[in-house]
Amino acid sequence: MTEKFVAACGVAFVALLYLAGYAYLDGYYEFFDIGVNELELSPQHIFAHSAPVYLGPLRELRGQILNEVAPTVTICILLVFISSILLVFISIIFYKYPNIALTLVTVFAIGGMVIVPYFYAHDLGKSRAEKELHTILPAVVLEKPGETYLSEFQSKFNEIGLLYFLTASTTKYFFVYRIGDKRWWVLRVPITAIAGLSVHQNGLKVPQDREQSRPQ
Repeated sequence: MTEKFVAACGVAFVALLYLAGYAYLDGYYEFFDIGVNELELSPQHIFAHSAPVYLGPLRELRGQILNEVAPTVTICILLVFISSILLVFISIIFYKYPNIALTLVTVFAIGGMVIVPYFYAHDLGKSRAEKELHTILPAVVLEKPGETYLSEFQSKFNEIGLLYFLTASTTKYFFVYRIGDKRWWVLRVPITAIAGLSVHQNGLKVPQDREQSRPQ
């Protein structure tokens, strides 16, 4: 019985980490109108992005990202407080029916463990994307002969914009085309249409790795 309980706790812990990482990335790329399923993310990459979700509140206490996540944390605290009151109320009302009380407590506990971290992580990821919009690295792209997707898109505007590399999947590059500070679009370009791509930071070329190009 003890071994089964330990195993169940381990599975639940891993599932919560995966859920938090997935929700974080889902919120991050939702800001750019990109679905997580488009990116073919590896499980390791999703697990890695559960760290900001659980370390975020600790950094918030130190005042580092207070303005970024304070509203969501406040809501989460209120939800936990309300849930605690409800659990006490259920325990008092149904003390004569322990099985019913245990079932309700379990449902509330599981719901709180899943729903609260998911929405918190999603909101945190979206806030991080908005913050990093203006820190994406500029890209120089060379299209293959006969491929004019990027050049045709750029020709639609009278103003000159800049192209920024966002991320990539196994089949597509995702770029942000930005004009000024407030006008921007996300472009999906097949990898087969690109002859060369270089990303620059402070005038230096940055080698591109598909996993490293994603949010940290």
